[in-house]
Amino acid sequence: MVFAGVVADRDRITVWCWMRFSGSHELAHRGARVKYGVGLLSALRKAYKNPFIKKLADKIYEDSDFSNFDVAIEEALMELRAADAAGDYAYIKERYGLRVPLSQRGTM
Repeated sequence: MVFAGVVADRDRITVWCWMRFSGSHELAHRGARVKYGVGLLSALRKAYKNPFIKKLADKIYEDSDFSNFDVAIEEALMELRAADAAGDYAYIKERYGLRVPLSQRGTM
C-alpha cells in the first residue's frame, strides 16, 4: 500500500522478492542460451520428460498464448530456476497450483 508516497514495509518486501525472482528468471533464460546454444531445443525436450517439468510446462502452456510449446517448457525451467535461486517455491504453488516436490527443489 502507498500512503502519501510512503510504501508500507510489507509491500517493499514483496516488490523486492518479485524483483529478485524476476531477475533470476530472466538471467536463467540467457544462461540457458549460452550454455546450450543450438542444442537448447534438444535439452528442453529432454527436460520435458521430467514429470514435474511436464506438469508445469503443460500448465504454463494452457494459461498462455504461446504458439510454440517449447517456449512453455523453457518458461517452466526458468520459473523453477528462479524459485530455486529465491528459495521461494510458494510462488509456483500460488501462480500455477502446483507444489514443487522436495526432490525437485534445488536441482536447477
